Amino acid sequence: MLSRIEDVYLNILRIAVLCIATIALLAFVFSLMQSGPVLGRLVGVSTTTEIQNATLSAFVAENREALGAPDSAAAIDASAQVVPQPIEKAAENISAYVAKHHGFTIEMVQARAHLMSFHDAMPLAYQAQYAASIEAMTKQLVDAVGEPLSTENLNRAIAWHADRFQSQIQEKELIKAESASKAVVAATVAGMSLLTFLIVIFFFVVVKIERNLRVVRTQNVSGAV
Repeated sequence: MLSRIEDVYLNILRIAVLCIATIALLAFVFSLMQSGPVLGRLVGVSTTTEIQNATLSAFVAENREALGAPDSAAAIDASAQVVPQPIEKAAENISAYVAKHHGFTIEMVQARAHLMSFHDAMPLAYQAQYAASIEAMTKQLVDAVGEPLSTENLNRAIAWHADRFQSQIQEKELIKAESASKAVVAATVAGMSLLTFLIVIFFFVVVKIERNLRVVRTQNVSGAV
C-alpha cells in the first residue's frame, strides 16, 4: 500500500519536475536572447548608429533658429589639425555654393575650421558619422534647386545640423543605457533560471537514485532471508 502511494507521489513529482524544469529552461533561453545583443555591445561588439533627419530639406522644412554657431575666429586653425576627408569635401561644397550663388569666395582654412569646431564638439565615437553626415548635407546644397540660402541661413543650417545631430546622439545614448540596464536584469533572470533548472533536475535525480538504492537493498535483504 505504501509502495503504491509512493509511486503516485513519484509520478506527481516527475510531472512537477518536468514542468518546472521546462519553464526554467525556457526562461533561461528567452532571457539570454533578450540580454545577448546588449551584452555583446558592452563587451565591444558594436553596431553603427545612424543619425536620421539631419538633412538640408529637413532644415528648410523646419525653418527654425538653430543654436548659435561657434565663432569661427575662436575656432582652432584647421591647418594645424588632421582634417577628415568628409570635412574637407564639405568645406569645398560650401565654398563652391557661396561662390556660385553669392559671387565671393570663402577661405578654405576658415571653412574647415568652422566645420571642425562642430566636429570636435561631438563625442569621439560619433565624429566620423558627423563628418559623413555634414558632407552629405553640403552635397545637397550643391544639388539644390530653387532660391539659394543666404550666407546667414547657410551658417544657421550648419549649426542646426550639428544641433540635430547632437540631440539624436543624446537620445540614442539614453536608449543604450536603458537597454543595458534591462540586459543586466535579463542576464540575472537567465542565470537564476538556469540554476533553478539544474537544482530541480539534480533533486529529481537524487530522489530517483535513493529509491533505486532502496529497492536494491530490499531485494538483497529478501534474498538473504
